[in-house]
Amino acid sequence: MCAQGLEHSHKLRKQVGLNGTNRKQGQRLETMLAHKHVLAQIERTMSAGLHAALHTHKKAKQVLRMHAKVERGHALMKKLDDSVVLCAPLTV
Repeated sequence: MCAQGLEHSHKLRKQVGLNGTNRKQGQRLETMLAHKHVLAQIERTMSAGLHAALHTHKKAKQVLRMHAKVERGHALMKKLDDSVVLCAPLTV
């Protein structure tokens, strides 16, 4: 079991090394790490779990914003009900 994971990791590392190197002395490691980072980001972006988690997070934030808006509306209505009208409304 452990050997399969090691072989898989080694294969990915070799692919990044072959495809991502510019064959210049001292720049290979930097190029490999950049490609590895980009590939990992693409994998995270394409995963269905990320989209589901983002949707759940956005939905929860939207519900919180809606509750806050309702509370502000109740506070405003209460303030208007408690205010004293100092003059009669204008009529034509």
